[in-house]
Amino acid sequence: ALILVAEDNPVNQQVILRQLDRLGFAAELAGDGAEALELWKTGRHALLLTDCQMPEMDGFALAAAVRETERGGDRRTPIVALTANALRGEAERCLAAGMDDYLSKPVELATLRRVVLRWLPESTPGPALREGPLHDAFADDPVMLRTLFDEFLRGTRALLDGLAEASRQGDPQAAHAIAREIADSAAMVGAVRLRAAGRDFVKSGEPNHAARALARMEESFREIESRVTLP
Repeated sequence: ALILVAEDNPVNQQVILRQLDRLGFAAELAGDGAEALELWKTGRHALLLTDCQMPEMDGFALAAAVRETERGGDRRTPIVALTANALRGEAERCLAAGMDDYLSKPVELATLRRVVLRWLPESTPGPALREGPLHDAFADDPVMLRTLFDEFLRGTRALLDGLAEASRQGDPQAAHAIAREIADSAAMVGAVRLRAAGRDFVKSGEPNHAARALARMEESFREIESRVTLP
């Protein structure tokens, strides 16, 4: 289930995306309410987390626009407010704007997990790396497993650099081919979020979406490099 995050502060953006990634949830970032509304209209998101105070269109206006668009239809996206304002009455204001829940910043990891699962009860968060075909084939040969995994890391790093270059050069055909190769390699080693981000890049139809998918690929790859250990 893809989560849409609307947040304008660069530091807060990285914090919430990192927290969701650590919890095993896939997320897409919008830098303001207007961008979030356009992304939400694609119908790809199961949950919206939105900052309340943003320029152009704040979280309250975003929630109202979403609810107005949903009026008369079958779709209703859960909306959770993210706010640093702990004043009394803020929760009531969020609910009155059409939001479903409320989180005060800074958000603790356990609290974030509990709230996301409250609104996405069928979602199953997962680790950055699961046992894939590579592990299945070489579980009894840890030396070869380590060698091949190191090769995956080196090769994927080169592919990500090539993908970034193809994107800068405006060559979508080459970029999509590289993204497919990354997704295939990720599937082989069980890198579920890297695979998902690679597939999302291939499906991207506009530059901003592709850039966000590439950023998620980089983030997932860095997590695998830093957190995964093999014998």
